[in-house]
Amino acid sequence: MKKIILTGLLLVFFSSLSVFAWERFLVPDNRPTKVFEVYGWTNQLYGNMSVQGLNLNLENNVNLGTNLKFGARFQYPITKTNNLSLTFNYMDDSGTVNTGYTFKGVTYAAGSNLDITNMMFDLMGSREITRDRSGWFDFLYGMKIISTDINATKVTGASNRWTGVFPLPYLGLGGGTYITDRILLDGHLKYMNIRTGNGGVDSTDLDFNVSYRLNPYNKSTEWYGWVGYRNFYINGNTSGNNVNLHYSGPLFGIVSRWG
Repeated sequence: MKKIILTGLLLVFFSSLSVFAWERFLVPDNRPTKVFEVYGWTNQLYGNMSVQGLNLNLENNVNLGTNLKFGARFQYPITKTNNLSLTFNYMDDSGTVNTGYTFKGVTYAAGSNLDITNMMFDLMGSREITRDRSGWFDFLYGMKIISTDINATKVTGASNRWTGVFPLPYLGLGGGTYITDRILLDGHLKYMNIRTGNGGVDSTDLDFNVSYRLNPYNKSTEWYGWVGYRNFYINGNTSGNNVNLHYSGPLFGIVSRWG
């Protein structure tokens, strides 16, 4: 699967080395445009955790299943060559644990419930590298703030909670190209790796998407429907606590662009 994802992104990037900025190029007079989108992400949470005595492999020890999460993004043009966007994702996964474990000094028997919530805020800037009427190629930079909440609940209802916040500055690339006047192929890659005295964090966020223009004859506001695939990984270690999380799965959404 990783080879398929990487191949798709490379196709996007190498087909767009002479292009840029669909968000800024769709309106007739090429003025900067605003963007708003909502999307769903069907994914399954993998990884492992070592937090406050809790040591679990999420794939083998917790029945999480595949869940549908939602997100939203708003983008505002700073200049014709620079955009600023804010993306929000809320991901809540819960399931029963098939083994006994200890969390914050409390012993839990098999059959207890574990809830893992991640709220992600992504403030991203994009800087034009190159563009023409067929597509774009972009330099990305920004900061993700990820708040992770782990809540373990006994069958009797007693519970314990741990919360960690991970700031993730990153760099990346984004690009895309028009296959036809109505079909757009695009992708993004964001990466960071930071080490501190108390630990560190590394993360990779990769997606590629296909968009279809829904109203080709409207010149003021453009609507697109799109589908894609996203692979997100984070490994954070702070004060002896380690959270290794991996989300992967298909996306779908709708986006509006206007001047």
